[in-house]
Amino acid sequence: MSALAGCRYCTSTHTVVALDSGLTREQVRSLRGELPVSPAFDDPADLAVIGWSDAVHAGGELELATSRKLLAPHHEDGAVVELTVCATATLMLNRYATSLALPTSPQTLSRLASEGLAG
Repeated sequence: MSALAGCRYCTSTHTVVALDSGLTREQVRSLRGELPVSPAFDDPADLAVIGWSDAVHAGGELELATSRKLLAPHHEDGAVVELTVCATATLMLNRYATSLALPTSPQTLSRLASEGLAG
């Protein structure tokens, strides 16, 4: 979502967190918009969450309705509410970080460089 929003700070910091959390480099690059999401992710539940995140970012009623139908078989309403709160809070933080041009820490930039990823 941060990559879709064009938030350099959040994309950089979330990339490091994703790598540290066990996502593969291919998965991280796909979430950054550098590679297709599939085949990096092949679990339908994961793909549904990614689609929901993208739809929340886009904000269109049709995208949201379509993505909600794909999400429903994998997540109960309460989980969808939590995912949506996280997604919308992330969008707000993306705008905050971008508006203030928050600098990415040297440690994060160094880690990204060591992984061959742009900061």
